[in-house]
Amino acid sequence: MGAWQAVEFSVQLELRKVVFKRDAVKVVQTIINKELQRGRYSHVVQDIKQSLKGIQAWRIVHTPRETNEVAHWQAKLSLVVEQRYNWIEDYPHCIHDYVFAKQVSV
Repeated sequence: MGAWQAVEFSVQLELRKVVFKRDAVKVVQTIINKELQRGRYSHVVQDIKQSLKGIQAWRIVHTPRETNEVAHWQAKLSLVVEQRYNWIEDYPHCIHDYVFAKQVSV
């Protein structure tokens, strides 16, 4: 569902060039695959592919979870937050602290 939300959000913002990064290899492969998908989430995959037609240039790449710990931390946070948040120019202070702590430890 995260991939679907990312694509829909990009379409709503009328973004023309987008790189989607996902840590689930299967999700990336399924979206890239041009064959008709069958299965439990095939309707979601088809919706994603249809929505991607509204973006001029896009690509989706696999990024190991370990290389983007902040995104992983945000995903875990989303499990306990009831409201949906979209940060574009600003970001939650707790993420700033997390990123700064990772930079200091390097």
